[in-house]
Parts: sequence; C-alpha cells; structure tokens
Amino acid sequence: MRLNLGCGNEVMDGYVNIDMRTDLGDRVTVGDAGCLDWYCADESVDEITAHRLVQCFSVGQIVGVIRGWINKLKPGGILRFSGYDFDEIAAMHSLGRIQRGDLVNVLCAPNGEFRSLFFMDELTGVLPGVSRVWSNNLETWIEITKQQS
Repeated sequence: MRLNLGCGNEVMDGYVNIDMRTDLGDRVTVGDAGCLDWYCADESVDEITAHRLVQCFSVGQIVGVIRGWINKLKPGGILRFSGYDFDEIAAMHSLGRIQRGDLVNVLCAPNGEFRSLFFMDELTGVLPGVSRVWSNNLETWIEITKQQS
C-alpha cells in the first residue's frame, strides 16, 4: 500500500490519496493525515509521500507526526516528505534569491495562517533512518527508510 498524504489536487495514481478537504472528489479519501490510526495498522504501508504537509502542523507536533508515519511503514518502507527549512530560506533571502513577497507566500498559507518551518539539521538529527535529503526550489525533501524492527 502506498499513501499520498495531504494530497490536495495532486492526486497520484497507484496511491491512496488522503486529505482533510471534502471537495476533492471520489479519488481522495477524506481523513486526518496527521494520525493514520483510523486508516491503517502499524507496519502495513510500503511508501508514504507527504508533499508540503509537515508545515500544516505546529513545530511541537512535527516530530511526533513523522514518527507516527514511520510506525505505519513496513520494515524497508520509505517515507518522503517536504517542508520549508528555515536556514535554507533565510540564506536564500539574504542572498537576494527570494524576495520579500515570496517570503510572505512561504510563511503564510492562503487562509492567512502561518506555516511551520523547521531546522532541517535538527529534524534529521532526531528521526531514525534518514537516507536522503535534497532541496527543490524552496522546499527541502527528506527520505526515511524504516529499519527492521
């Protein structure tokens, strides 16, 4: 089983697409992607993708949410998620690569709520099995491979 969490309009073929929004049609399962106990058992998922979802949780929730996702993976399963790394965004802004208006778009969701940023080095330091980290524009992606139990 492969999950695409917080999919919004980015529905992926071959995945169970999960989002809290109720207006996305019948290809999306409506539910809370922050805690998957309602949907699947521990060690039952092959792959989880969460594109720009971690920023929707408070800074204090992010690590717990990610650890919950890891628990759902089978040994050898892969979690890929993206978010905004504070250090990367600050560096890009100081170098003039991101303008003030773009910075506001990163920090504020369309509904006006502030998004959470993380410090990538701190986050990867407390999560088990980090196998790859890369940046794509303003987003930092982290890949975790679940180790054997």
